[in-house]
Parts: sequence; structure tokens; C-alpha cells
Amino acid sequence: MEIYCNTKKIANLCNNKQQAEKQLGTKNAKALFSRLIQLKSVNQLGEFKFDKPHPLKGERKTEFAITICAGYRLTFKAVKPEYNNTENFKWTEVTEINIVYIGDYHG
Repeated sequence: MEIYCNTKKIANLCNNKQQAEKQLGTKNAKALFSRLIQLKSVNQLGEFKFDKPHPLKGERKTEFAITICAGYRLTFKAVKPEYNNTENFKWTEVTEINIVYIGDYHG
């Protein structure tokens, strides 16, 4: 699975353990890096068995989320192939994602 980051801030969280710990806390940073390793270990999203990606609604209806830890989640869009309609989403075709948000969705 190819993973891209939508912003430098997100890339910094995904590539810098110290920054992730500072921003997310040690427990959440550890869980984030675990999820990233799990995502990178699969060829396509249909093979991802660690958490069920779920579609978001409203303004984020083209995005999907997976749980990192407690209220924290990683939100992404499919890059390859690109989908604008979550109803016809085929997990087995997705080989690239773009992370658009990492954080506590309650706050």
C-alpha cells in the first residue's frame, strides 16, 4: 500500500516519532505508527484486517477513517483508484491512500 500525506503537518506526524508523541501523546503516537506499519504491509485496502475502514458523511463523504486509539482516528481518501461515491467503493481496488487528518475527532 502506498501512503501519502495531504500536508507537511500530517507527514511530520507520520515520519517523526518525537513530533507525534509531542502532539498526540506517547500512547496515541505508538498506536499511529502501528497502524501505519499495518497499512504499509498490505497490497490493497481489502487485505487490511486490523480495523474496518468506514466511510464518513457530510462534507467528508469522499473520505474514510480507521481508528488509531480511543477517540483518535486516521482519515484518508483513496488515491488509486480515486472514488467520489462511497456506495460503489471496492476495497480490493485501492492500492494508494492520501491521509488527510490524524487526531481526536471529538475535540
